Parts: sequence; structure tokens; C-alpha cells
Amino acid sequence: MRIKTKLCIKRCENYERFCKLFRFRANAIRPYVVYLSLFIYSLLFSSLAFALPLQIPLPGIYQCFVAGDNPFNANAQDAGAVLILQDPNYTLTTATATETGTFITREIVSNAGGELEFYFQTGTEIFLTPQSGSASYGGMFLVDSLGGAYTFIRNSGGVWIRCQGEGADLFNTLQSADSLSPLPDQELYSISVTPEDELLPATTKAPSPPAGAGGLSGLYVYEDKEGEYVPTFVNNIASGYFEFHNQYLYFMPDGYVYPDIYQWSYEALDCSRVRKDNFLHCDTYILSGNTITFGSYGSSSSFAKDGNDLLIDGKFYKYQQSADGIRFDGRFLFAAFDGYTLDEAYYTFYKDGTFKVESSSANNASVSVGGTTTYSSSYSETPTMLGTYEVRGNTIEYIYQDGRIEKRVFTYQADASGQVGYIYINGTIYSRE
Repeated sequence: MRIKTKLCIKRCENYERFCKLFRFRANAIRPYVVYLSLFIYSLLFSSLAFALPLQIPLPGIYQCFVAGDNPFNANAQDAGAVLILQDPNYTLTTATATETGTFITREIVSNAGGELEFYFQTGTEIFLTPQSGSASYGGMFLVDSLGGAYTFIRNSGGVWIRCQGEGADLFNTLQSADSLSPLPDQELYSISVTPEDELLPATTKAPSPPAGAGGLSGLYVYEDKEGEYVPTFVNNIASGYFEFHNQYLYFMPDGYVYPDIYQWSYEALDCSRVRKDNFLHCDTYILSGNTITFGSYGSSSSFAKDGNDLLIDGKFYKYQQSADGIRFDGRFLFAAFDGYTLDEAYYTFYKDGTFKVESSSANNASVSVGGTTTYSSSYSETPTMLGTYEVRGNTIEYIYQDGRIEKRVFTYQADASGQVGYIYINGTIYSRE
């Protein structure tokens, strides 16, 4: 029995073929940096064409941005390059070189339940072949929900370049109404703005848990301490990082279980609902002696209690104690670096119940055209956010000065003296400075 980890594109347990091909960071080091090949992206975007007729790349002029390893980097640096599409020919021009060639497209087969469907309405794969005889490369052509057109291409240097038509605005397309982008716990890949956005009407009900289900309550976490080594290449220099996949199980005494972080906090979780992709919102579980059976898998796994903790299929799941009313102080940092972009985010909490949020992003990337490399760099900061906070169980609630209220899953680690050294917000770890 495998219980999948938290993914930026929702729960991968419903998309087994995707799970085998790519992973997103779930906790400490890089929770939203994407390392994908063109083939993997072609699978991902097979789920986008759900609303509009299939679109071929629209002829026109597209301004290009260096996106590094993440084509959806909303804060990508202007590459000073222009892509002109005029079927079947293209011209890509930078400040120092011009590349011409032809392009072809391939239909993306519609797959109901696309996880990015709230952002992108339709798309095709696109392959570019330079007239110089250089190797072909490619990516995707997408139309967002507001009609903006984008061409995402991965060049010969392995860098993603996003070219977008006039009026297209990826930042506003990806930024949800409650977002503090680019903070890592605000998932740009999530399809939903509120819990209701991902659900069918409340009149459509999920089946009740089977007879005999239930018996557990609360949040349990399996910590992946070994991780998986992921090789990378930055400027043709081999390097890599370890990817850790913590696994979360939130049990409810009535027999439902949510095998993930619920990004709006478990207070907002309603397991009687059904998702718009027709997958059940939650799983079910039945305890029987020394076994546990999850409904979606249908097979039993070994089960035992170890004090407040659980042993499931030989894995140790630590109980996350309630943090009701906790007040703490300190500045807590998250940082991620993918070889091109350094993102930092800070939460500062005070014992009087107030907090502030700060974040910044620095980018140093390159784009290669016709053997010529152009470098670009940028730095940006988001405005400091202020407000008050309250912790209830495994939920932290932020009340901002502008009146916005957000809830997130919250756990923490404290030393013997009670000082909080690490906090986890929606599974992302922030360490005390």
C-alpha cells in the first residue's frame, strides 16, 4: 500500500501515470521547483483541453521571458527576446542573435479532470526546428481562462522560455484571490481559489464510510528522512539535491481519511463532497485487529498503535499534537534555490498575537539562441503583510489588516525548554533564524 505525498498539482494518487514521471517537493528544500522533460509536460498538459475547441498557435508577436526550470514562474525576467509565429514559420530574436525555422503542433488529447483547468482552457504541443540544422526543441502553446496566449519552449540549454501575446498576464492568471505569491505555501499550481471552487454542488454527495469504519482522529505524519537524490545540471555543471516526501494522514472518527495536506486547513474539509473531476474528496478506512484497509486501494496493510503514534505498513506516523492557543515569537525562514532563482520568505510571529510576512525573489538566468547566450538577472520584493494570528488544533488562522482571513495547516517542533524551532505551514518547513 502506497500513500502518496503532497503535490503542488493536488493529489497525485488520482493520477498514477503522472506520479511515476515527476515529483514536486513536499517540505523543506524545494516545494515548488519543477524539473520536467518535454515528454513529461506533454503528459501533464494532456489534461488541459476541456472547454474551448483545440487551438493551434495564433499567428502574431510574443514577448519572451526567462523562466528557468519553472515555466510557470510568474515573476520571470524579461528575456529581451521576441517570438514571431506565422504558420508554419517562426522567428526568435534576442538582442544578439536571430533564429528562424519552422514549427509543427500536435493535438493534446482531452482528459477530463485536468488539474490546471481553472487557469488554462486549451492547448497544444509545439515543436520548433531551426533552419540552421540545430536540434529541434519544443514545449506547449496554451490559452488561459481569460484568452491570453502563451508559448512555453525549452531551449537547447534546458532553460524554459515563456513567450506571451499582447494582453496575456501569467501573474494575474496564476495568482489566486487569497494568494501571497510568491510565498511557497501559496501554491501557484493549485486549481482552486476557495474550497468550493474544486467541488461539485453540495447536492452531489460522496458515499458514506462503510459499516465498521472509523476509530482514529487527528493528523499523523510520516517523515521521509532518507529522501531521493535528484540529479540536476546548471550551466552544464552536474549537481543535485535530495527530495523528501513527507506523507500526511488526517483521520476522522466517522471513517473518512484525507491522505494529504488540505491547503485551506482541515477545518474547511468536508468529506461528504465530491470534486469536480468526479473523484471522491476523501478516502475511507476500516480498522480490523492489526490491519487497516483504505477504500481506494482495497487491500489491507499492517497496523499498530505506538502510544499516540501509528505504524502503518511498517512506516512510523507521528501524531501531530493540537497547538490550541499557542503563542510564540521569532523570525522563521524558508529559502529555495534551483540554480537560477532564489526565493526567500519570512514569517515573524510575536507573543502578542501579531505577525508579519516578507518575501523576495532573485533570478539569474540565461537564454541561448543560435549558439549565443544572453544573461539576465532580476530582484523583486513583495510588500510586507501585517496581521494577527490564532492557532486552533492543527490550523493557523491569519487575519490581515485589510480584512482578509486565511487558514492553513499548522504543526511545529519545540525543544525541551518549549521554544519553537521549526514551524510547518501547509507542509512547508520554516526554520527559526
